[in-house]
Amino acid sequence: MNKFSHEITRRIAVLSTSGSVQKELNIVSFNGGEPKYDIRSWMRKASGEVKPLRGVTLTESELEALKEALGRL
Repeated sequence: MNKFSHEITRRIAVLSTSGSVQKELNIVSFNGGEPKYDIRSWMRKASGEVKPLRGVTLTESELEALKEALGRL
């Protein structure tokens, strides 16, 4: 079984918090891949372990397109 790994290379913002779960915008590398922008919920366990939950990863060009779309709201 392959081990899943992640590394948060830059923390940008906490978008919301609910109990032990925080929704964050970060730059994250998954399984040693190229770091990407990531909007995701992270569960912080009592043991100190941080578990990624469902989220969305975006390249820099995808993030720019999202920023432009949000600017038109």
